[in-house]
Amino acid sequence: MSTPTPSNEKKYWVALSHAEALTPLYWKQLLSVFPSAEAIWHASQKDLENAGATVALATNLIQIRKTIDPDAIMDRLAKEDITAIVLNDETYPRLLKEITDPPFVLFVQGELTAEEPVGALGVVGTRKMSSYGQTVLPPIIAECARAGLTIVSGLALGIDGLAHATTMDNGGRTIAAIGSGIDRKSLYPWQHRQLADRIVASGGAIVSEYPPGTEPIAYHFPARNRIISGLSLGVLVTEAPKKSGALITAFAAIDQNREVFAIPAPIHHPNAWGPNDLLKRGAIPVTEAQDILHALPILSLVEMPLQEKKDSKKIGTPPSETETIICTLLTQETLHIDDLVRKSNLTPDAIMSTLVLMEMAGKIRNVGGMQYTLS
Repeated sequence: MSTPTPSNEKKYWVALSHAEALTPLYWKQLLSVFPSAEAIWHASQKDLENAGATVALATNLIQIRKTIDPDAIMDRLAKEDITAIVLNDETYPRLLKEITDPPFVLFVQGELTAEEPVGALGVVGTRKMSSYGQTVLPPIIAECARAGLTIVSGLALGIDGLAHATTMDNGGRTIAAIGSGIDRKSLYPWQHRQLADRIVASGGAIVSEYPPGTEPIAYHFPARNRIISGLSLGVLVTEAPKKSGALITAFAAIDQNREVFAIPAPIHHPNAWGPNDLLKRGAIPVTEAQDILHALPILSLVEMPLQEKKDSKKIGTPPSETETIICTLLTQETLHIDDLVRKSNLTPDAIMSTLVLMEMAGKIRNVGGMQYTLS
């Protein structure tokens, strides 16, 4: 079992985290030579280079210790209610510790534990979600949250924010891993500062490997994505165009031997490329929460929530207004999607997303050529 890092030693871990050139690989290398982070902090450039540091890294470390006061940094963390968790702390998340390049220091607001009670699911997708994503994701996340899964995402606009908010709306726990400092001034995106406050207040956590004051630099986010997948048993991708960062998270999950899930999407939409490509590569298709709950190693812990879901089907879910309009139109005749849009005065996205859900539920059939009829 890991033992807590003494506070005097921890301050040097935190101080060293300000050197972005000190990657997890170099951390591991230096700690295999030096007895402690304090020893690394006080080492000469020659000793650092002899231990395996590059000239650039050794120079960077020497420069940083001239400008950083470890005690002052710890005081700042305390004032902003930020906790530093280092790799050998007993509270460091076990799953994240198992990946090949875990962060050696995590900065946390809220509660981060070594084990999530049931497990965690990473949820990622585009910032520019469509009405389809807004429609299909919440019921799945709601059921996963009620089953006890912790939902991990990146606090970004779009799918990430929807996943966090839906989880809390259903009494669940959520963790946001971000690509900036977690202090109030640095937290990104600023539009989600209130969402971040809500996550912490609800018993969740905001997590970053970047110390307070770190700006949201573009290359931080691909690195951040390995933390989302690393904290999770599996990753769910919803709406992701071809160059979406969500796909980086999915491939990180594959490298980390995690499950990858994808919600199928209408093939005409640019947001469909990512999840549909993952499905072709062997990702698990998701049309309801049970697809996730049955695939993850948590069945013994979610039997009761799953049973409750089965019973709830007897009551039935009230149809949406869009679904009611579609059913009314299809009662009269088989219609092409263009006719449905024209006759309903609804947007193509709203019609398409609802048609996909209705077809999944067996309420309608596509008889070919985008012609729909009631089942």
